[in-house]
Amino acid sequence: SKYKLPFSLIVDTDHAWIKAFDVWGSKTVFGKSYDGLIRTTFVIDEKGTITNIIDEVEAKNHAEQITAA
Repeated sequence: SKYKLPFSLIVDTDHAWIKAFDVWGSKTVFGKSYDGLIRTTFVIDEKGTITNIIDEVEAKNHAEQITAA
């Protein structure tokens, strides 16, 4: 409500969504491997249907990735 977003946000405190959508796994940064959240965007339409999955998220170009989806 603070930013008057036209959609709801969720909080995954028990990691149920992370597990359900399989977005936890091995990552490598600067040569070090560790387990962590794999940045993934699920584009969901107004009916609640996933219409696209972006699994190679590019932070600088993400708005364009979503628009192209």
